[in-house]
Amino acid sequence: VYNRHMFIADNDRYIRSNRKYMVMVITLLNYNSFLRMLKNEDLEEMVRNIIHWVIKNSRGTVYRIARNKIGIITNQGRMECNQFAMFFKECTHSSDVHLNMLNNVSLSLSASIDIVCVPDEISKPELLIELSEELHDAIKPGLIVHCEEDVEKVKRRVELEQILKKAIQEKSFEVNYQPIWNVETSS
Repeated sequence: VYNRHMFIADNDRYIRSNRKYMVMVITLLNYNSFLRMLKNEDLEEMVRNIIHWVIKNSRGTVYRIARNKIGIITNQGRMECNQFAMFFKECTHSSDVHLNMLNNVSLSLSASIDIVCVPDEISKPELLIELSEELHDAIKPGLIVHCEEDVEKVKRRVELEQILKKAIQEKSFEVNYQPIWNVETSS
């Protein structure tokens, strides 16, 4: 499985070559909760099982882009990506397929899948890593699928952060104080 660095490099190369493709980012939302319940080795085994399932069932290149994130670059269309997301949901909640079984203990997996068309919806590889960071107010059980409208929120937040960082570096901010004046006491 490729890592975060390769995910960014591959996306950068594909974007520069004007290649049109889809990216799916699976975020395991309750990863930190599992970390408190399980030994690290057991949790990593569970994530490896999920990654192997993704490799087997997706038609694309799979990356582990964070401890709780799996990225997929694919040439499939949006409809096929949505079908993959629904199949992932079925399998993570099915009694027949135990992606989330460890030592005979069943864990309820909460995940999100962000589906993005590159470069139409996002044209910067760094933004792809940011997917799902801000989209979840609370962890809900099950699977959440995010598409175009959710991506706009992430893009705008990251753009504002970049503008502010640049302004701070260039010392473009000026502090102005507004005095408080009490009319009744003239002070």
